[in-house]
Amino acid sequence: MTEEERQRRLVEMEANAQAVEGERRERIQWAAQRDAREAQGDAAAGARGTFLREAHKEVYGAGSGAAGDAAMQAAAGAGMSIESSIRRRSHFLEKGRGDASAFRR
Repeated sequence: MTEEERQRRLVEMEANAQAVEGERRERIQWAAQRDAREAQGDAAAGARGTFLREAHKEVYGAGSGAAGDAAMQAAAGAGMSIESSIRRRSHFLEKGRGDASAFRR
């Protein structure tokens, strides 16, 4: 590789690096603006967000996902028995499968 070729490539790489850095700054600025808009929206919808969270807890229980045991303990602490929690969630059970796993065929 000649010295001219090396210099040309170096200039190209520097120009590409500057372009990538500019794009990165634009993305960061855009993300910061988006986060600010979301924060304003969350503050404005504070009561609505609380309502939705409470409705979700009422329908699906105190927790969900991997925190199943914690959800049961929280539900029991909130005055909800395990029996009532199971009865309430019976709609989500798969019908006609007996004791078989939901993923078996």
